[in-house]
Formats: sequence, structure tokens, C-alpha cells
Amino acid sequence: MSMRKLAFLSLAALSLPLTLSVKSDLSNYSVGARLRAAESSALQVQKAMAATVLDPSTMNLGTVGGRADFIRFLYFMVVGPTADYSIPNGPGPEGLVGVIKQVMGSQGIGGALYQMGYTDCASIPSSGSTSATEGAETFTISFSTPAKTIPAHYGSHGGGSYSKSVSISVNSVPMLKTEFNCESSGVSSGYVRLTASEDDGARDMELHFLRDVTGQDGFLDFYMSYAGSSYTEKAAVQFKTNDETNYDLFLFRNQDNSAGNDEGSAFGLQGNASTGLVKVHYIFDQGDANLDNTTAIASGSSECISLATNNTSAGCGNIAAPSNVTLGTSFTWTIDSLADLTLNSF
Repeated sequence: MSMRKLAFLSLAALSLPLTLSVKSDLSNYSVGARLRAAESSALQVQKAMAATVLDPSTMNLGTVGGRADFIRFLYFMVVGPTADYSIPNGPGPEGLVGVIKQVMGSQGIGGALYQMGYTDCASIPSSGSTSATEGAETFTISFSTPAKTIPAHYGSHGGGSYSKSVSISVNSVPMLKTEFNCESSGVSSGYVRLTASEDDGARDMELHFLRDVTGQDGFLDFYMSYAGSSYTEKAAVQFKTNDETNYDLFLFRNQDNSAGNDEGSAFGLQGNASTGLVKVHYIFDQGDANLDNTTAIASGSSECISLATNNTSAGCGNIAAPSNVTLGTSFTWTIDSLADLTLNSF
């Protein structure tokens, strides 16, 4: 991969609006089909993350080229891979950014609201509900006053309020909740809480996002929890760019197996999309039944890798510590803290 391709990806993927899209596109889709499509898209990326065993042997971290490839994977997990870069069993075409677009767009909540008569963002009310029954499923869309705020670490926008709140339930069981602002002056922001049932358990997701085209800021926080019969899994991702060139990316994942031999992995990146230089830090906690590593991601040894040459290099920036968040519990970006993480309820 060339430096130019990586730079183009950073600018193009993040410059697309991340906001509610209320349109009549795909008019043959029913309300239920749109909502299930949004659920399916989110689940696809969550499963892709779950299927990626963050293990040094499978990532080939023994070579610089192998580590460079995995750095690309982490980056593509957020913004989606370029057309010429294949990731077997990897994220969808637009990664976590694509999940937001799917949930908020015309194939998801936006299209469902349009079919229910809310033809622009401003028309969405702050109270009441409406329902649609399809077969054995009744989809209820409820409106309320937003309760969330924009995360404090989202630059000048931190601490701001959302203006809309929409909740979705299926047969009275919560499925999705989103709070957001109608796009204004190139700024779009929102919050999504989603749960998706699987044969062996339930996968829950919670995220915040903000995109300021004028200020060139982009932020994304993603947190996931899965409870199955044989293992539980948790993951956390934080991404930010203040100028569409320099970016910070952190990805943590724990898998707690009922038979022991738990796996915990943490990755911190500070990259420059123009030069292709990335400083990376790895932490692993594997081989026992205790996910208790308390090492801070930005405090350990790291290396500088050039994605242009797949070799170590000089000139990288420093890895800054990620911003702590509070969901159902406080998360301080250690493997030990992730093990105790719970998400907010609906």
C-alpha cells in the first residue's frame, strides 16, 4: 500500500456526512426490513472483530511487514479497506464508519422514519411513538428528549447536547437507541446503542461519533460486549483526527473463555496519513484465566513503522494516552479495566 492511498482513504472516508439520512431511497424496503438491515450491518462488523484472533502468532508480529499489515487492518476496521486491499473475514466496505451510515441512513432508521411520515430531520418530534406490524413482529419507534451529551474529548464540541432521541423496540424488546443532531454547518454527531441476538447469546454495541468537515475533526468511540455460553468478549475502539492527516487509534479486545486460557490484547497507534509513518504499541495478556494486565497503552515500549516501506523508521509522533470514558462503568483503557466494562442500559 502506498502512502498516497492511505492519505486518500483518511480524507475520503471521514469527509462523508455521518448523520441521519431521511430519504425515500429503496422504497420497496419495509420499515422492518430497514431496521433489520441496520442491525445486520452492525452485527457484521462486530463479528468481524470477534473473528479476528488478536494473537501474535496469527498476526505474524515477528516480522515488521506482518506488523505493518496488522496496523493497516486496525485502520481499516474503522474507516473500511481501500478497493485494492483485501481483508479475509474483515470489516465491511466502510468499517465502523459504515455501521453508522447504515444505522442512520436511508436503509436504516432514516428510511424507516421517512416511511412513517417524518420526511426531514427537523420534523422528528421529542415525544410520542409510532408502530408498524410486519408478520409476527411489531416495530415501535419512540421519541424522547435526549439524555446523552457529546463526549468531553471531542474537541471544541465536547460536552454539547444532542437534539433528537429515537428508540426502536421489537415486540416490546429494546433493539436500538440513537441520539443525534441534525447536520448543521458541516457538523454531524450522534450516539448509538444497539443489541443483536445470536444463536448463542447477545451482542451489544455502544458508540459515539462526530464529524466536523470545516474544522477537519473526526471522532469515533465504539464499545462492544458479547455474552455466549462458552465465552464472553469485550472490545473497545477510539479513533480521532484533528486535521484529517494525523490520527490516533486504540483497539482493545478481551475474550474470557469458560475453560480458561483467556486472551487480552491492546493496540495503540499514532499515525500520519501523508507520510505513512505510524508509531505502535502492543500489550498482550494471554495464556491464563486472569485478564488483569493494568499497563497503560501509551506507557510502554513502542516502535515506528513506515507503511510505505514496511520497515522500521524514524520520525513518528508520540502515542498519546486515549481518553477515559464512562459507560455502564468507567473504562480507563487497560486490559484489566476492559474486563470489568459494562455498557449503558437502554
